[in-house]
Amino acid sequence: MGTVHRARDTVLDRDVAIKVMRTGPRVDEEIRNRFYREARLGARLQHPNIVTVYDLGECDETAYIAMELLEGLDWRLVIKEKRRLPATKKIELIAQTCQGLSHAHRHSIIHRDLKPSNLYIHGGDQAKILDFGLARMPTSNLTLTGKILGTPNYMAPEQILGRRCDARSDLFSASIVFFEFLTGAHPFAGPFVPRRIVDGEPELLVNVDPMLPDSLGAIFEKALSKPPDSRYQDGAELANDLLEAAKEVIDEEVAVDEPAPFAGPGSQERAQGGPAPSPSQQIPLSPEAAESETLTTVDAEREMGLREGRD
Repeated sequence: MGTVHRARDTVLDRDVAIKVMRTGPRVDEEIRNRFYREARLGARLQHPNIVTVYDLGECDETAYIAMELLEGLDWRLVIKEKRRLPATKKIELIAQTCQGLSHAHRHSIIHRDLKPSNLYIHGGDQAKILDFGLARMPTSNLTLTGKILGTPNYMAPEQILGRRCDARSDLFSASIVFFEFLTGAHPFAGPFVPRRIVDGEPELLVNVDPMLPDSLGAIFEKALSKPPDSRYQDGAELANDLLEAAKEVIDEEVAVDEPAPFAGPGSQERAQGGPAPSPSQQIPLSPEAAESETLTTVDAEREMGLREGRD
């Protein structure tokens, strides 16, 4: 929602990222409200692993958000281009992301659209969470009729089914991304990923990368549990377990790829290349569908034979 440019703040003498969106009469008022909400919710969250929002305004039928300029690349490119990073470094970035989510959840903000392109590596060693455009607070009543908001291949089961989401839903979605970031394979790869998320079991970590410790596999089994009560209840708890498991990881000697020289939040091309399938799943994710923004209720019912509220 919107496009991002690099800009110069001449008053404070610094480079910033500017996200802009046209707000003329042809723009749906609900979409405009979501753009403003992204800035307002983002501004409430001051955390080293969440992109910082500086300003929000509107001029000549164009709304803008001024935010922290990031130098690096998003996780989508790491996965798509098979960028080489030590496993321990990946786990550290994942743990940082969990801490950022924990901060957001303590402020009653649910992201609802965690996916590889909304997570970023800044400066080579700092994780950043981007784009709170679909975020929700408990008091929010912003919805799009007939649509389940989010990115289908990274939704929690309850989100796919149109049920209420909470912090545990975010952690499930994030754990799909974490699994893919760590191994290059989507844990629910198949011909229709949302159906497997709801009805099937995730790929075992050991089947994808036998070199990773069993303790890490147990963490993902818990994080990707179907019942929310069986999952991690807080991002900080998940981060702590990940960092403990990282002590058992033996990194291969690899040449670490350098990040791109500049890419502001959302400024990279949004073409999803589709992650590699796991050894036991020979059907890759559809590149076109991997980061589709919404799944309509009708689509979900047709593809999965499911109805809202039915287990």
